[in-house]
Amino acid sequence: MKKIFLESFGGGVGRIDGVRCPCEFTRDNGHYELLKEKLPSTINCMIVASDPANHEYLDETAALLTEGFRMDGFNPGRLDVCDGRNAHEIIRYLNDYNVIFLTGGHVPTQNRFFHEIGLKERLIGYDGVIIGRSAGAMNCARIVYAQPEAPGEAVDPAFARYIDGLALTEISILPHFDRLEPALDGLDIIEDICLPDSMVRPFYTLTDRSFIYIENGRATVYGESYLFAGGKCELVCRDGESAII
Repeated sequence: MKKIFLESFGGGVGRIDGVRCPCEFTRDNGHYELLKEKLPSTINCMIVASDPANHEYLDETAALLTEGFRMDGFNPGRLDVCDGRNAHEIIRYLNDYNVIFLTGGHVPTQNRFFHEIGLKERLIGYDGVIIGRSAGAMNCARIVYAQPEAPGEAVDPAFARYIDGLALTEISILPHFDRLEPALDGLDIIEDICLPDSMVRPFYTLTDRSFIYIENGRATVYGESYLFAGGKCELVCRDGESAII
């Protein structure tokens, strides 16, 4: 049975003075405790790229995450990367891994890569832990809300804000809600982008302290989250609390 974590930032890899480094997994809203409960005793993890061409970044992520697991009491057996160098080969062995880690990055770029390697189909029978972080969490949805984030995307009529994802959940999310830039392309992020977009399809927000956990079809949000739907914004959960969604 799949166990799915959707998160903005969960730790393991962080930054100090702008430099990436291993770190503890976040303790906010019971995240670390739930990871300890759900992760296998020995972690064999496939780390799937957001940008299949950014090999150096993914190799660094694997090394740092290995150390992050180790320093926080987990047992990393093997952490292998899946990117443009090896994707069509290694993806055939996806079921040999008990953890799949979907990295953060540019949502449409990662989405295209997932489709190229047939990840959606490979995950249908997968029985393990899936950790989707940032873009990786967004792309877990059946219909992904790909909010514009790069300059020019918000005013580009060809930019697709709703794209087909991995179909691991019906829940669409917007991460890093506590760190959203106030404006993009001269548009207010909330008033001109989030609220109008929610008229098309609802989505939940996550801060860097909150996350969603899904198992047996039951989704629970832990920590601060808002539901954007029908052009309105509603508080769903507060920090220190949880709610079934």
